Amino acid sequence: MARATVQKPNFAEVVSQAKKLSPAQRAKLVRVLTDDLEAESITPVRHSKRPLSELAACGMWKDREDMKDSVKWVQELRRREERRWER
Repeated sequence: MARATVQKPNFAEVVSQAKKLSPAQRAKLVRVLTDDLEAESITPVRHSKRPLSELAACGMWKDREDMKDSVKWVQELRRREERRWER
């Protein structure tokens, strides 16, 4: 008995077929795809047991003179943002 093979559609074919859907069907497709993507993103992430100080991002602003005092820097940033909306 011969085996039937199923070809996977390429992305352009999928988009072409999606364009043929009604607005309601498109909305349902978006919900289904979004739900699937959110479910995939829930998988637990294994974290390294290395100390944070060894990560590349740690200390990336150490040479910034304006960020020596991080609390003061954040307060100034917030003050500027608040003033921006007063104009």
